[in-house]
Amino acid sequence: MVAATPVSDRKDRKGDGKLKITNIYFEDKQGRKLQNFVSGQHVKVVAEYQSSTGSELNNVSVGFGVDNKDGVRIVLLWNELTGYFFQKIPGKGKFVCHIPKIPFVAGNYVFTVSSRVNGMMADWITNAANFFVDDGDYYNSGKKQSGGQGDILIEHSWTVEHD
Repeated sequence: MVAATPVSDRKDRKGDGKLKITNIYFEDKQGRKLQNFVSGQHVKVVAEYQSSTGSELNNVSVGFGVDNKDGVRIVLLWNELTGYFFQKIPGKGKFVCHIPKIPFVAGNYVFTVSSRVNGMMADWITNAANFFVDDGDYYNSGKKQSGGQGDILIEHSWTVEHD
């Protein structure tokens, strides 16, 4: 689900405008558009963009800051944190952030999108989109996490060891 005002029409964005995010949507692993997700589902966050001149851009970074219902930032999805750098991109295209197993518990979330070109803020849109996550069997255990026990799910395992 995207925000009430499409990002292409947002007037409250910040940055020099060298690159603008023009559309945001979500897809499943097969590329079908999604409105909501289920905990543990493969999700792609797609952000279409365009450069102000239509020309290719160098040294670009993009990030999505995800906030919970209380406005607390719970994760930053940023290409540079993963070691992936966009040295050269076409003047128009889309950034796709792949999340193999969405780690959020059931609830509403909102995110901010930002991009930089050569280290300078090109576009920054707070509350650019929102989404809802339904309960899912994240751990494939037949159990779901009860509410009020945190915002994220993390892969983990247990053992018993003796002294």
